[in-house]
Amino acid sequence: MSEFASFAAIKVGDETRVRRRFTADAVDAFARVSGDDNPLHVDEAFAAHLSRLSGETIEPGTHNIFTAFPMVQFVDYTKNHLRFNRPLPANYHLTFSLSETNEQHALDLLSRGHNVAIVFGCERPATWHGYRVIDGDEHDLRHLDPRNVVVGLTPKGSKAKRDTSGFVVRGIATIPMAA
Repeated sequence: MSEFASFAAIKVGDETRVRRRFTADAVDAFARVSGDDNPLHVDEAFAAHLSRLSGETIEPGTHNIFTAFPMVQFVDYTKNHLRFNRPLPANYHLTFSLSETNEQHALDLLSRGHNVAIVFGCERPATWHGYRVIDGDEHDLRHLDPRNVVVGLTPKGSKAKRDTSGFVVRGIATIPMAA
């Protein structure tokens, strides 16, 4: 029950707190509506199985994979720039992926100290828009990369090698990196 009698009674600066107990039915309903049916969130048997595997108690709905396995380092790529607007778990490293439609987001994220992965279909340049380009094919341990760099990758597979959509960046003038 709201403390406000009606919407009209709400004034700028008013505050309220909402308290809700989430039942198993509510969690199941959220999973159906959101499409988030991760068994770690909704399946008690799965959570118990992970508890046995990890040796740690894992309650369903209270953990995500990052908190369930704090000793594991996770790395991921995304084209969704909004994922960088909230804090990430300490054991989760996220690298933004350039596509044919998100260059401005890539530049914004670089200016904020994040890394951006770019697939270059030409010789890997020393810089891209003034940001240092490192050899991303050297290893897959993105969490070990320096911050605020472009992770230069080469196209893998026949589809990427033939790409003409703009996802694979081609034809950049290269400037040799000073030793």
